[in-house]
Amino acid sequence: MIKAVKLGQVACEVKTTIKGSASGMPIVGLEHFDSGELTLSRWDNSGKTTFTKTFQKGDVLFGRRRAYLKKAVIAPFDGICSGDITVIRPIAGKIHQSLLPFIIQNDSFFDYAVKNSDGSLSPRAKWSSLKDYSFSLDDDMNKQAELAKILQSISNVRQTYQSLLIQCDDLIKSRFVEMFGEIVKANKGVDTIPLSEIAECIAGATPSTKEKKYWENGTVPWLSSGEVEQGRVFRTATMISEIGYRSCSTRMLPKKSILIAMAGQGKTRGYVGISEIELCTNQSVCGLKLKPSVNPEFLYWNLRLQYSRLREASNGDAGRGGLNLGILSSFKVLWPSDDLQQTFATYANEIDKLKFNLQQAIEKAKRISAKILNDALTEE
Repeated sequence: MIKAVKLGQVACEVKTTIKGSASGMPIVGLEHFDSGELTLSRWDNSGKTTFTKTFQKGDVLFGRRRAYLKKAVIAPFDGICSGDITVIRPIAGKIHQSLLPFIIQNDSFFDYAVKNSDGSLSPRAKWSSLKDYSFSLDDDMNKQAELAKILQSISNVRQTYQSLLIQCDDLIKSRFVEMFGEIVKANKGVDTIPLSEIAECIAGATPSTKEKKYWENGTVPWLSSGEVEQGRVFRTATMISEIGYRSCSTRMLPKKSILIAMAGQGKTRGYVGISEIELCTNQSVCGLKLKPSVNPEFLYWNLRLQYSRLREASNGDAGRGGLNLGILSSFKVLWPSDDLQQTFATYANEIDKLKFNLQQAIEKAKRISAKILNDALTEE
């Protein structure tokens, strides 16, 4: 029988804390979550932490801070987590353990969490509100298990596609090293140059959020640092008004400008993108306005492959552990002949086309999964 239930009727928040040393226990923070993904692929094994909240294998770990980032994963082991993570455990006999994660990792739930979060700069969703999230649920545990099995199968397909995406990146990186060597060794006899020789480094700015006229009826594409992760930027999540653009020091960047995230949450710092449209950015993004002779596609891939070096370059000195224009202006890249640049860019772009098709397949799988789940949770 299908009936309406509240989350608090089928699951509970776990608030247990560690007793004694954290040595040997995996440590999980919000930075280890991938937005929109149920699988936890990173954690800390150092044993050094101020976190005290514990969780068990099979629990759902929900990122209650900035719920719009859609961070929720299945715990693959027992461990310790941040206080900004809500540990949610199914109540035996009320909901199948394998179904609960899909209910939490669902746009409807995230929308509810965002709407019921408290705080302006760093809004947090509390269990006292989350437990009132309502949805329809078949009380037949076998049917719940069948639904979870279907959703897990789709999730497995998505993970396979994600693995192929990583393999595509590995191919591009291997080709780069094969042709030019490692940047720190320059063992192929390729020159290195600072970015200041080939581009102007420009930081953006943010119009005052107190002025609605700066944000209403926007026509100017405005990029935040979190959006650089998409790589090729064909559109921005936000459009500011012309008057908003003129109110601050952000500048329009031409198409094929390189974008570098200088700061941001989690893994954001060090991401590199390329603009496929004219746009401006916020202050956490450096736009590289290239000299006419520069091959933008080569520089895009060159820098994108230097993610680790870019993150390390800040050395924690640039405010919030980020990069700045001075650091980036002096950042050195390998700079081979024009012919070799074009050869590599052509190869990388062909692989990029394969990645695009894989990403489209992943998005289609997400839509199918969402429809199946939403139909089940809203059935009367």
